[in-house]
Amino acid sequence: MLTDKDPCPVQGQHFGKPMEKVPASFLDWMVDQPWASRKYPEVIEYIEKNRTAIDAELQEQGLI
Repeated sequence: MLTDKDPCPVQGQHFGKPMEKVPASFLDWMVDQPWASRKYPEVIEYIEKNRTAIDAELQEQGLI
């Protein structure tokens, strides 16, 4: 299971960043992608575990 300090395994601009530094908007987008649970199940598990904090960040940014 990923923790806040683990590097993001998703290829792209957030690759290697600590999970706690990956923007909530990216995580919120990713959870809805049909390929995400198959390719990055550990990230989906991280999102589900941290959904309250992710939603709070999105709300602070006026995104929800």
